[in-house]
Amino acid sequence: AAYLAYRCWEHRERFFQLLNAAALEAGLDGIDVLSRCGNTSMTESDRRSARYSATYMDDAVDLFRGYRFALVFENRLSPRYVTEKIVSAFLAGAVPIYWGSPFVLRLFSPHAFVYVN
Repeated sequence: AAYLAYRCWEHRERFFQLLNAAALEAGLDGIDVLSRCGNTSMTESDRRSARYSATYMDDAVDLFRGYRFALVFENRLSPRYVTEKIVSAFLAGAVPIYWGSPFVLRLFSPHAFVYVN
């Protein structure tokens, strides 16, 4: 699985940490971190400066390609707020593990991704 995020919001980081720990405990590979989020060794100021130089959203499809799962979390939970994040995972051939608006269940088959709200 892969984790790519621009903003290191608490809900994203906590879910990543729990899922990564569960995978490792089960003897599976940990989640690959493809951005500065999820990297607990970075300071908050390092995270702030890295986000302004990152262009990873342009490359998200390429980065997710080759992964079976991709953690894709919206910035906030709002009605009908669904962004490109889930689409990037689909285009890469990865199964999205999605946190966000329940409206996404009307846009995509609930059998095509993991809805973790």
